[in-house]
Amino acid sequence: MQYNANNPAIKRILKELKDMERRPSPFYVARPSDENLFDWHFTILGPTETDFEGGRYHGRIILPAEYPFKPPSIMLLNPNGRFQLHTKICLSITGYHPEFWQPAWSVATVLTALISFFPTPAEGAIGGLDTPSATRKALAQKSHEWTCSTCSETLGEIVFTEKTDENKITEADQEFLSLVAFRPESKKTEDSTPTPSTSTTKSPIEDNTALELPKDSPAPVAVALQPVSRRPSPIIDLFIFLSLGGIAILLYTK
Repeated sequence: MQYNANNPAIKRILKELKDMERRPSPFYVARPSDENLFDWHFTILGPTETDFEGGRYHGRIILPAEYPFKPPSIMLLNPNGRFQLHTKICLSITGYHPEFWQPAWSVATVLTALISFFPTPAEGAIGGLDTPSATRKALAQKSHEWTCSTCSETLGEIVFTEKTDENKITEADQEFLSLVAFRPESKKTEDSTPTPSTSTTKSPIEDNTALELPKDSPAPVAVALQPVSRRPSPIIDLFIFLSLGGIAILLYTK
């Protein structure tokens, strides 16, 4: 299909596609559909040392027309025990939270973050599931037999590139994950306040202790609005009284 190469979104998508082909990841594969450059199908590997280890998880990434200035939407298509199927999931890297999105992020970094979100608790968030460990492990084993009805990919037949020092998670990936790690799913789409991480190491964005006041300190606004009720000293009272009296006498004698 022909595309307008001058369109900023299309130029960006084609660049990302070229980068992914030049440097394939051992953790995921992704490609846009032949009919729509903004509709991608992907398969990720379940993170190691979790209930999802050994599993293969297939889904869609829908890029907005304003990409990369607006975030994508993500949905999972095969049973996984972590996310609802065919439902746009609520993560801090998706369209549910545009306030967190940065244009420098890409499909590759989104998939990297999605893998890291798999072991986290859903806690009732939109599109999230909290299923028993045994169920997740069983689904991970069965995932290899699953075939996508849209792209006809059988997950067990997908070949992932081997892990090497060149394609391991980069420092840029680690920095990205550190930014999204303390932004778990939100139970309310209108709640855009980041949830602090339980980790003892805080990111620069999360650590706002310098802005906090001691518990016994008055609120700055309340202090600013307090009326001044202090009474003048007796000497000032006497001075004012004599001054007013003198003025009255002068006015009377005229």
